[in-house]
Amino acid sequence: MGTGLELYVYYRVPADQASAAGLEVDAAQQALKRRWPGLHARRLQRVPIGPAGPATDERAPLTWMEIYSHPDGLDPLRLAALIEATAALPSARLGDRHLEGFGR
Repeated sequence: MGTGLELYVYYRVPADQASAAGLEVDAAQQALKRRWPGLHARRLQRVPIGPAGPATDERAPLTWMEIYSHPDGLDPLRLAALIEATAALPSARLGDRHLEGFGR
């Protein structure tokens, strides 16, 4: 499956290193967008939802998700290059990067 494939990557980041890690990931995503015109790259942060709405613990590790897509889909070569280019990000990560592919 190539056409319509999107890549979702999630991992945890120490709260006290979030600012530097965010700059690192954002810079890498901007470089990837320049390398592959049309690439969409986003970074989201998980927001825990409790019975009373969003709940946060400022000391708890953050869960981030990177989302990559392209209007032409992520073909196997582009997908492999994208995974390789982002494998070490962010350097302050806790644990592994978990990858999921979803298609349309």
